[in-house]
Amino acid sequence: MLTRVLRASVSRASLLVLLLIAAGCALDRATPLASPTATPYPRPTALPTSTPGALPPAVTGPLAPAPTDCATLPAPQTLTLPPDFGGGFHSDFTFTGSRPIWALGPGSPLLVKQPSADQPYPSTKVMWIVGPNYFQPVTLSGREMRANAPMWFEVYQGAGTTSIFTTHATLDPGAPNRGSTEPSSGHWNIWGIGLLVLSAGCYELDVTWSGGSWRVIYAAGS
Repeated sequence: MLTRVLRASVSRASLLVLLLIAAGCALDRATPLASPTATPYPRPTALPTSTPGALPPAVTGPLAPAPTDCATLPAPQTLTLPPDFGGGFHSDFTFTGSRPIWALGPGSPLLVKQPSADQPYPSTKVMWIVGPNYFQPVTLSGREMRANAPMWFEVYQGAGTTSIFTTHATLDPGAPNRGSTEPSSGHWNIWGIGLLVLSAGCYELDVTWSGGSWRVIYAAGS
């Protein structure tokens, strides 16, 4: 009698274990794994890619005159602004480049002042307009062609703040450092960027964006 009771108890315990295992398997099949949290793609940051605080090489001694034998490229397209353009520009301003990015300068030869205590990096300011209705980043880069040295840019910041120096300046549509304007042609963003001339030479300026690019070559010196 006792033996039959023990066997019955063991059978019930074994059945309970099997039922629990089956239930666990069913729960695993019914409960999907949690999906990882999606990380949003970062939007373009306001301008440079250089290490924060990076400075161009020091200019030692006076700059030589601009060379007269630099290579040439076909003249870029031009854009004359309409009277209603705004943004501080008048209708007689003529930019060069191609859609969607245009520059007010630089011409060749590009002549800059000699380095001084107030301005240790000889440079010229170039105004850039991007549009109409173009909202992707544009990258500026370049080199001095004879030494194959990278071109440096000075990204002007707001009043009372220090400029940022970089060899790759990104014109971020979310942060134009000279604002924007909306004439009848659409929305345009505006930047002011300094082109540094650390030595006299032949400079290639490259402008690139998603789907296109243009470049110019200019002689620079003092």
